[in-house]
Amino acid sequence: MHAAVIFSKYAFFCVQLIFISQQLKSSGIDASSWSETKPRPAPQSVPARAPEKQAEEEKGGGAFALVFLVLVAVLLQLYHAKITAPIAPGQLLSPGGWVSRCGLTSILPVCESKYMHMGDDGILSLVNANGELEWEMKGAVCESEGCTAGMEMKEDGRIVIGGKHVPWVNVKKESAPIAPWPFAEQPKLKVIRGRK
Repeated sequence: MHAAVIFSKYAFFCVQLIFISQQLKSSGIDASSWSETKPRPAPQSVPARAPEKQAEEEKGGGAFALVFLVLVAVLLQLYHAKITAPIAPGQLLSPGGWVSRCGLTSILPVCESKYMHMGDDGILSLVNANGELEWEMKGAVCESEGCTAGMEMKEDGRIVIGGKHVPWVNVKKESAPIAPWPFAEQPKLKVIRGRK
């Protein structure tokens, strides 16, 4: 789980860095002098190109970069929407699966990150950004055919983990409600507010 989060943060950072570099370059700001200065070879005379041909080459490269950046942005947005979507009635969270409250924006200080993880052991848990357990639901592990592995929120709002109905959850006293995130609707189970 943590490797995927770290990779998504790194990928998001790299895309932002590329985007900022392209924006600076297109606005005429030379950011190359901001890094370490290294000795450069003496400039050589290059034959001048025709202005029309040079403009076409620059336009084509800029268009490719723009299309690439738009494609990366769309793919990141789709990934972000997938990992932040709350579990709705009729949906399943497979063993090993997880959802994040902040998704790719968890690297920013504007969002208090939380992760819900469905373990292979039949335990659904929610941890905060500090890795502290907010709550966990204990179900079962499927051992027969026809059993749905993982956590399923039934259409009627019941939570079933590994074929076992979960009637209650014990949460920290100061924890946020369990709906609208990580569940889209309040599940049919008893929420017991524990002591600190």
